[in-house]
Formats: sequence, C-alpha cells, structure tokens
Amino acid sequence: MADEIRINGIAHSWGSTKLKIAGERYSGIMSISYSDKLETAFGYGMGKSQKPRSQSRGKYSAEQVTMKVQTSTAQAIRDQLAARGGGLSYGTVLVPIVLQYLELDDSPITVEFEDCRLVEDGSSDEEGGDVLTVEIKFSTFGIRRNGKTLYSEF
Repeated sequence: MADEIRINGIAHSWGSTKLKIAGERYSGIMSISYSDKLETAFGYGMGKSQKPRSQSRGKYSAEQVTMKVQTSTAQAIRDQLAARGGGLSYGTVLVPIVLQYLELDDSPITVEFEDCRLVEDGSSDEEGGDVLTVEIKFSTFGIRRNGKTLYSEF
C-alpha cells in the first residue's frame, strides 16, 4: 500500500508525539533517536558470476534509545525507575517504552521498545537562556513499529 496523497492536511510533527515509560506519560522529551538492524552474511558457491547463492537470516540488534530531556523530566524518570528497582538504583529495572505519533489526518504510528533499561545518564550544562537538559540512553531488546518487527519471530 502506498502512502496517501495529502493536500493541505496535517502531517506528523513533534507536537504529534506522545511518550510513555512504564505506563507513565512524559512531556519534557526534547528529542529521541533509535534504530535497529539485521546483520546478514552472503553464502557463496561456484559459478562464473561469483554472486551470492544465499543470504543468512541475520543477527538482529537494536541500538540504544537516546533521549534529550529537560532536567526535571530526567529526575522524574529516575525516581520512577528507582521506585521499581527497590528505591535506590534506577539502572537495574526493565521497562517498556511506547512512542506514538498521533494526528487526526494521518494514520497513527506506535513504536514499542521492549524491555528497556537506563544505561547512560549524562549532562552538560552551561550559562545561557536555554533550558537545561540531560541525555539519557536506554538499551532495548527489540523495537516494534505498529506491531511489526524487522526480524522474524519464527
């Protein structure tokens, strides 16, 4: 199915995004980046063309989910994770993260990050008029986009 022709419609933008970590919604997210990939290998054999005869199913990996968040949002996330991890550590619990893009004139997009764990927490502050931010990174076991995966589950 091809994408729709849109004339004067509203497309997804940053204002369309909603993010939940372990069911709690956060709005102080300023950016998010993520990716996943399949590392495949070709199988070769004899023949004049020497082109591949086959390709492996591949090894799946998901890169870290990186977010730039306001400092107060980062602290709220830390507090929520620490409460789930016994009160002190916020880097030991696995939680789901759900990112949604919602607009009336467009199809919804839901990205689910499975079993995420906060693995990096960094800050770089400086004098100025900008809002103070923190960069946090989550590891994830896998990414689903509208229920579909890059890898085969069977």
